[in-house]
Amino acid sequence: MKYYPYDSYIWKSLSKTFPLFHKGLSWNVENGNKIKIWDDNWIEALYSLCKVIEGPLNKNDSNASVSQLIINNN
Repeated sequence: MKYYPYDSYIWKSLSKTFPLFHKGLSWNVENGNKIKIWDDNWIEALYSLCKVIEGPLNKNDSNASVSQLIINNN
């Protein structure tokens, strides 16, 4: 990010937080094998999905990964 000496104090302060926002707002999914649908925290400040759903998970679904949601070549 370019730095301009005459930017406002507020803009300079906000621009220092951009890397933190970017880290929290994006995931590198790749093939999805390492990201668990129910166990990983999709948003850092929130719980995993398995803690907020109602009812039990199917035993086969409890270890599901994002790769199972990806349709290849589409």
